[in-house]
Amino acid sequence: MALAADPRGIKLDKEMENRLAVKRSFFRAVLHNKALSKEKEDLMVVFMLSNIKDIFKIPGALHKGVSDKLAGLVQGKQPDVTGSTFCQQVPSRTYTDSTKKTTDQELRALLNSIHLDSKISAKERKRLLGQFYQAHPEIFNQYFGESAVSVL
Repeated sequence: MALAADPRGIKLDKEMENRLAVKRSFFRAVLHNKALSKEKEDLMVVFMLSNIKDIFKIPGALHKGVSDKLAGLVQGKQPDVTGSTFCQQVPSRTYTDSTKKTTDQELRALLNSIHLDSKISAKERKRLLGQFYQAHPEIFNQYFGESAVSVL
């Protein structure tokens, strides 16, 4: 797009300059937003064409990091995964325990919201609490304790 928009480049259209031809050709592919008027979309694409080198500039540190990793791969080295990773492997027992704990917390929060929501009618609350009891009796009994039977 930037090369085609260069006024010193090959003439794309006999009747208009290259920047305008590129803007007309590419603006729907680059920017299509129903919230913006056509004039603002045009202005945005022209701005992007004028600043394309800055918009798509790769930060030096990122470029160097990727280049170094690629050079290592070309040389047959295994990639270093100790750097910036986003996930950590955990033992399956830890994962299972964490999942159960989080699920139980969320179920208690759901039960609490059903129990304390004043917008729900008494009949609807009783129905929802009954459904909850059928699906998760252990959480229900922990939440209500001795009075669990009287709630239903």
